[in-house]
Amino acid sequence: MKKLTAILVILFTFVALNGCKKDGATQVDDNGWATDRGATVFGDANITFENTQTDDSYVISVLMDGEKIADLNQTWPADGYDVSIFESQEDAVYIAVNPTGLGGFILYTGAQNLYRVDLVTTSVEKLNFEGFATDISDDGASLVSFYQDETGLKVGVYDLSKNSPELPNLPTKKVYTVSSDFFQAGEGLFSPDGKYLAYASTMAPADMGYETANTTNDLITAIFVIDLTKGTQVEFAREDYMVNIEGWSYGNPVYEVEKDAK
Repeated sequence: MKKLTAILVILFTFVALNGCKKDGATQVDDNGWATDRGATVFGDANITFENTQTDDSYVISVLMDGEKIADLNQTWPADGYDVSIFESQEDAVYIAVNPTGLGGFILYTGAQNLYRVDLVTTSVEKLNFEGFATDISDDGASLVSFYQDETGLKVGVYDLSKNSPELPNLPTKKVYTVSSDFFQAGEGLFSPDGKYLAYASTMAPADMGYETANTTNDLITAIFVIDLTKGTQVEFAREDYMVNIEGWSYGNPVYEVEKDAK
């Protein structure tokens, strides 16, 4: 069961990437299963992180096979940062940098800060988006994030190749509204061809508050699928308590109901 959580401080994170490609992030077996959850790799490279701290700076260094290839400069945090491989492609790796010590009733998580490090040129690009990101399409062209504005929960699908004329620091995006019946959403995952997006959203029964429903395993989660070409979304399934979207199979999202769901 997902309860109130706070991310542990990780000042040194080791991630080993073995064998590789990104056609890559999508693995399809003989039964037609395709999944996007899990790291792809760049050759036999080992990617590790180190941090350097002074009174007024906090630098996370990215190392490939022990050699520094990039620095990610951060403001000094209250509790440190959690650093991890978010996703990787044939020649690049996406690194999530999240401040730790976040409180509140958190059911869904993702990357609050996301960097693309080119493993050939070692150039670093910070990706700009609202809220928290959960996936990048296999071709690297799109990013999905979840956020809340004055009208409710939103799903933002960003075109990473174009900048918004209204907000030059943000890529252009299409916005999809989460039904007001739900109080949190996340788990966004692109289909292997990038034409669809699945996500999960959670609600409590009408006669029960969400914190009570979480304690008693009475939360209800729906899986929605957005047709990114048509701009429409439909409810694909509904389950008691929480689900994890694991991938895609034959054009449909594959998900797992959490084991302690009733």
